Amino acid sequence: ASPPPPPPLPPRPSTTDTGTSAPTIEKSSRPPLTTSDTERFDRFEEEKTIKQDKVIT
Repeated sequence: ASPPPPPPLPPRPSTTDTGTSAPTIEKSSRPPLTTSDTERFDRFEEEKTIKQDKVIT
């Protein structure tokens, strides 16, 4: 089983406040979500709703 994807990095205050360099660095440092990540998230959402249905009934 592959480990879960790392949480998104918090915005770092840039010393040179250009407003463009920092966001691009953060995006490139974190790889985009793969299909396996989205599938794992969908499965997690389904299990969560199933548990909620059991609690309601």
